[in-house]
Amino acid sequence: MQIKKIAAATVASALALAVLAACGSSDEKPAADESKTVTLWLAGKADTPKPLEDWLVKEYAKQHPGKTLKVSHIDWGELMPRLNTALQSKDTPDVVEVGNTQSPTFTSVGAFTDLTDKLD
Repeated sequence: MQIKKIAAATVASALALAVLAACGSSDEKPAADESKTVTLWLAGKADTPKPLEDWLVKEYAKQHPGKTLKVSHIDWGELMPRLNTALQSKDTPDVVEVGNTQSPTFTSVGAFTDLTDKLD
């Protein structure tokens, strides 16, 4: 059980860094049509600890004044169908957590953005 908690914390921390990095720094000039809300889909209804989610929302607001991070929890079984539907519309989430079994599908079609240059 301890290993699962450590693994969950590690994944959650990496996800938190990705969200903060993906959305740019507060020094950047926002585009005229840039939304004030950034949508994050987390996979699994109970996989991300609530304290981590709360910290992420607060930290995002601190680093991006005037913007809001909206977190939605998507059941693992619903994730792929909802994401496929969203990607065909203009109502896509800004950041999505996917598992390692879903990653190859999106990688092969170029659906991921490399965030390496966004991290210090």
